Amino acid sequence: MSRRRKRIFQWLLRLRLAVKHNKAKKGISAVSDEALSSPSSLKNALTRLIRRKGLANRSAAEALNAEWNRIVGPEIGRRSRARRIRDGVVEVVVTNSAAMEELRGYLHETVLQQMQTSLPESNIRSIRYVRAR
Repeated sequence: MSRRRKRIFQWLLRLRLAVKHNKAKKGISAVSDEALSSPSSLKNALTRLIRRKGLANRSAAEALNAEWNRIVGPEIGRRSRARRIRDGVVEVVVTNSAAMEELRGYLHETVLQQMQTSLPESNIRSIRYVRAR
């Protein structure tokens, strides 16, 4: 068994014990092993863990930044980073003024159209460029 799988397995065992202990403490009958080992219970437990640790937001930001890098290319991608989408506005952090001018002046419309095409569910209306500090 790989080291990663072993850690996941150990975490699941601790989760099973914690759930049983918590239910018993509240006077509710303990959850059966079959119920905890079912795929839907495992899915729910992992989903809660991911949300609790804040990994869902982090992975969404990483996916946004990966898409940004794909669209703008490696040269501009090294000097900028898409941080988040809020109310249809993509916030991009730019490291220097030359890259900001290039994005604002020459590439803005093209990048905006490509972002709208590649991420239609985000309802992107505009891009806001912010200078990194």
